[in-house]
Amino acid sequence: QTFNLLVLSSNLSRLTSMLNALIVQDVQIDFLPRGGYPVPRGDEVVEPINKLIKYARANGWLIVFSRDWHPAGMSHCVENTDGAKFHPNLLVQSNDIIISKGEDTSEKHYSAFNGDNISLIDILKKNNVVKVFIAGLATDYCVLHTSLDSVRNGFATSVIIDACRAVNKNGVTEEEAKKKMLSNGIRLIQSNILYT
Repeated sequence: QTFNLLVLSSNLSRLTSMLNALIVQDVQIDFLPRGGYPVPRGDEVVEPINKLIKYARANGWLIVFSRDWHPAGMSHCVENTDGAKFHPNLLVQSNDIIISKGEDTSEKHYSAFNGDNISLIDILKKNNVVKVFIAGLATDYCVLHTSLDSVRNGFATSVIIDACRAVNKNGVTEEEAKKKMLSNGIRLIQSNILYT
């Protein structure tokens, strides 16, 4: 009986630790200042995201990195170019899950749920994920679309707003994006809520 309780406790602990996922969205050279499609102050997300990554690793969360990975001819994040690389200080490990998106250059490519190389929904379901936390670039484009797809797929979804930055152009604003998130049941949180 004691052995069975220990096994049950161990299984519950493992299952609980995989209930959360951190999606790090598109922290790539071309989205940083002086990049091909710069997000103003986009480099400011690296430090808070690295803190989130350390926290997530320490607590057994699933961590997924997404990246734009466009065919030749696009103005930014063309596959296998310097602009498509992650920020050099981002804590990506060689065995981390990386979703590449953008072969389809329509609006669909904004969301990490429309990856070309791997299915994010399958990854989340296989790892018993219930809660999804999103940070990265840009609030009003890829973060918005990933968060909307996340909640549509039944995940409790939070956007860690101090670890995101917005483009604020082409008629789309950060405030409009936030309103859309909130109206779809997405929580907007500060990272410090996770550490307290």
